Amino acid sequence: IDPAVYDLYLHARTKSFAPDELRTNVGLLEVATQRAATFAEAWGRLAYLRSWLRVYQPFAGRAASADLATKEAARALALDPQNIDALFAQFFVIAPFGRFVEADAVAERLARAPGLGVAGIYVGWHLRAVGRLRESAEATERAFRLDALNPMSANLVALSRMATGRVADAVPVLEDLMARVPDMSFPVANLLRAQAFLE
Repeated sequence: IDPAVYDLYLHARTKSFAPDELRTNVGLLEVATQRAATFAEAWGRLAYLRSWLRVYQPFAGRAASADLATKEAARALALDPQNIDALFAQFFVIAPFGRFVEADAVAERLARAPGLGVAGIYVGWHLRAVGRLRESAEATERAFRLDALNPMSANLVALSRMATGRVADAVPVLEDLMARVPDMSFPVANLLRAQAFLE
């Protein structure tokens, strides 16, 4: 891979998951994949970030964005069948309600993928969403221990702790996250909710 293209890939790391950050990173990765059509990691990350970005889009445009992310994920998986980012993109474009069997199948594939690492937070997130709280807590805590500075990992471990009744344990994680990543919107609402639970 050309070092300039790899540099684009490295710069496309998400910290706050804010819409402008996601749009910028998607743009960087579109250039990287145009310049290196066989760069599986760039295709996977592009699909992953586009699947996140669609959460901020108007509903009318989400289907087209999901189709594009699905194609990018397929491209990444054709180059690397275990590409974690591409697998997550496939997971994130599944409609959030009513397609639990499909989502569970993708989450199970992710859980078995080699090198899952900190991305296991999303497996935990899915397990929590379908009511498997004990399994969710284990997966989320394991992923958080791998990278406690990962903003989304911190946010999701706090939510997991809240879901299992450990609200007081979630508060310091959310407070630290807000101090470290002030542009991230998720911990603000989650901390307010945690504090309300504690009152």
